[in-house]
Amino acid sequence: MHIVDPRIASQRLESLRRYRTPQAAVDIAADVQRLIGALQSRRKAVGGLDAAWRAEVPTELQERVAMVGLSRGTMTCRCNDASARFQFDRWARSGGLTRLAAVAGVGVARCKWTS
Repeated sequence: MHIVDPRIASQRLESLRRYRTPQAAVDIAADVQRLIGALQSRRKAVGGLDAAWRAEVPTELQERVAMVGLSRGTMTCRCNDASARFQFDRWARSGGLTRLAAVAGVGVARCKWTS
């Protein structure tokens, strides 16, 4: 069994501590503030589209089609199946999208789909 002098062990530990890179402090406050800012700007950009969606889109379509986002006048939607997409497309082309945009006070020119 090898006995180590406590002073030598202490010196070795101190030498290791000097060469070790310090750990960066984990602070998520800046990330949270950045996320809050992004969410507020998205909410401002979308305006009253969420309330208009609930008011204007027929309930049977609301259950099967979800609005995902709005960017540059293009509303992105997700749907459960092809028949829901077809029904929503018919509703949108028959003036529904125009009414939705008018009620929301936001420019919505077209709708695209995502999976």
